[in-house]
Amino acid sequence: MVKSALKNDLLVESPFDVIAPSVIRDRFQIQGGEFWVAVHTNNADNDSQSTVVGCVGILRRRANTPERDTSSTVTEYEIQRLAVDDSHRGKGIGKCLLRAAEDYALQCLAREEDGNAVSSQIKLCTTTPECLVAANALYEASGYARVGEYMAGVLPLHVYTKTMGLKM
Repeated sequence: MVKSALKNDLLVESPFDVIAPSVIRDRFQIQGGEFWVAVHTNNADNDSQSTVVGCVGILRRRANTPERDTSSTVTEYEIQRLAVDDSHRGKGIGKCLLRAAEDYALQCLAREEDGNAVSSQIKLCTTTPECLVAANALYEASGYARVGEYMAGVLPLHVYTKTMGLKM
């Protein structure tokens, strides 16, 4: 599963030795979200090569999303596609990617509060397969509460949420 989330379309190398825009990032941005990749640069033999080692995306949930509580003043975001390559686990990459998504949602909330919007908190939601033990542990260690589970075919999924607000 993690390998499929880190396919080549996350970061496309151009023929001019510059990093071209990510197709997936463009999709997230068009929907009002953001997408990040973590890159490892190997400087062996003065020949720098970059490899994508992780990714995460975040989207604001729309009001018509069935899971969204429209009576609430909490703005909801969904964290998607959090993945870290097996060979780079345990180095804090997942934690950094998750924090980038959380910071983005908090920055959006701060901009909304400057515009006198009604939201005073954000609720971050994510779903992850039960079999991805490291991902489940990361969410729990980062303050996410497991609020449910369901089956996607034969695959058990866990649902996590975390509510955050701006510090005054």
